[in-house]
Amino acid sequence: DLVNKLGDWVADRTSRWSKELQSTVLAVEYGGMNDCLYNLYQLTGNPRHAEAAHQFDEISLFEAIWEGKDILKGKHANTMIPKFIGALNRYLTLGESEVFYREAAEKFWDMVVYHHSYITGGNSESEHFGEPDLLDARRSDITCETCNSYNMLKLTRELFKLTQDVKYADFYETTYINAILSSQNPDTGMTMYFQPMATGYFKVYSSPFEHFWCCTGTGMESFTKLNDSLYFHSGDRLYVNQFISSTLDWAEQQVKITQSSDLPFSDTVQLSFELTDTCKKERRLSVRIRIPYWTAGEPTISLNGANIQPEVRDGYAIIDRLWKDGDSLHIRIPMKAGYSSLPDAPNVVGFRYGPVVLSAGLGQDDWVESKTGVNVSIPTRRMLIKDFVIPQGMSVQEWFAGFDRHFIQKDGELSFVLRNTDADNRLVFTPHFKQHSERYGIYWRFVEADSNSLHEHLEKSQQEQLIREATIDGIQIGNDQYELQHQVKGEWTHAGTWEGLNGRRAEPGGWFSYELKVDPEAKNGLSVTFSYGSRAGSIEIWVDGKMLATESIPLERKRAFYDKMFEIPAEMTAGKAAVEVKFSPIQNLNGIYGMLRSVKL
Repeated sequence: DLVNKLGDWVADRTSRWSKELQSTVLAVEYGGMNDCLYNLYQLTGNPRHAEAAHQFDEISLFEAIWEGKDILKGKHANTMIPKFIGALNRYLTLGESEVFYREAAEKFWDMVVYHHSYITGGNSESEHFGEPDLLDARRSDITCETCNSYNMLKLTRELFKLTQDVKYADFYETTYINAILSSQNPDTGMTMYFQPMATGYFKVYSSPFEHFWCCTGTGMESFTKLNDSLYFHSGDRLYVNQFISSTLDWAEQQVKITQSSDLPFSDTVQLSFELTDTCKKERRLSVRIRIPYWTAGEPTISLNGANIQPEVRDGYAIIDRLWKDGDSLHIRIPMKAGYSSLPDAPNVVGFRYGPVVLSAGLGQDDWVESKTGVNVSIPTRRMLIKDFVIPQGMSVQEWFAGFDRHFIQKDGELSFVLRNTDADNRLVFTPHFKQHSERYGIYWRFVEADSNSLHEHLEKSQQEQLIREATIDGIQIGNDQYELQHQVKGEWTHAGTWEGLNGRRAEPGGWFSYELKVDPEAKNGLSVTFSYGSRAGSIEIWVDGKMLATESIPLERKRAFYDKMFEIPAEMTAGKAAVEVKFSPIQNLNGIYGMLRSVKL
């Protein structure tokens, strides 16, 4: 009765929305409102609840994705994923007349998994999607928000139930092991917000009382449903999707199936069948065992000790027979080491063994945390980290051509070392989900000695290090969490995304401001990103009510941004820990983009 009345309240409010108000609501992070209201409609049958759910369906977004247009650049990832979970639920709730919503969800899943995801199954940088296939350029300390992985698994589960396509089971395994299991500290139970894909950072966890984030809530839920999506069944068909020790009580068929597995530490899986009816009468079942994408050679399957050759179809080994009490299947799934590269940097690779992503420990030096957003703890990397590998006596291409000879498993251990590189025995690769007490590297850049690519990488790394060391404070413009943390104010202003970069603009006569930390003992500068303009215009910059500068926007018809540094006079920062920085456009709509930084000059 309570949730029914809550649904009525939501329906009352949404029924009064204008198109303009609906657009405003759909532009913020509202969670899975369409999803939960469709669930409510399934319970109540009240059409007003379905109408309220539909108010949260962003049709223009769904249409673009359905048409194959990847417009995700600059969009908040964990706002997008629940929208498509809700779209899929509209189809599940209302049927084939709404197949457009199912197809949009399927195409969204493909875009995210194949063009926006890392080797762990995680996605996003600073909570936002970037350009499709631009992943190396976005590796940082704040990649792969864990909530995204949680919600991608929810979407994946429902898509598998609809299609039984093995690709969904493969992705579920990858993300479950390498993004979900990897996100928890096994000693404390605390979980992660961001999972850094840049080399040299470390895992940072929530705390019971002081650091409780969105990813803490979904993290708690993830570890209450570790049995989720291991098996699926319909009629007499059983899909064995995940290889994790567990027991399935299949009540409809009066069968209990016990799985014994220790992947990746063992390559064998055993399924034992117990008939639970009193007469223990044999019954026909179609048992379908997933053949993972990472399998190194043909799996071998034996039934009650005798090898069998089951039909293999659509990524599953199918054993269709009369099953007896005490029957046992023994499956060997061979594993080997492999690697995956990034689409925008083919020489940047991550290693895996079977389904498990491997990372190399890099010690505990300078273990210092920082903050971003609303009290989100993140790691720092204030020293230069050697994040590249140089093959010895051969080219990068030759090294990978002989990968099996150059990436060697240590005897009796699930750990690997390199051969014929400048990092032999220095880097030891182990399962990333067990990496909790060191800095780590998942991705490594392979370069040749004295090559242009090595010199360019070193120069870029040093420049990024200088920026990190010089930064006093920074704001991700247009991100509500970061802006609120910096006391955003303004009139006639709005945030948004332009050419894939978040920003904030104001109308002529309008303004916006932030509070930025400064160092009164140092020479301070203000680093600002502007956009080239198609119309004449300028923007004034004020510090604590005093004019700092007026930036005349270059009149160039091109979709690009440029950075500019402004020195802040010492009298503006003397005796102050922070200042208010205000931006006020003149003549035309104008604004700033990307990161706004106060830096030491």
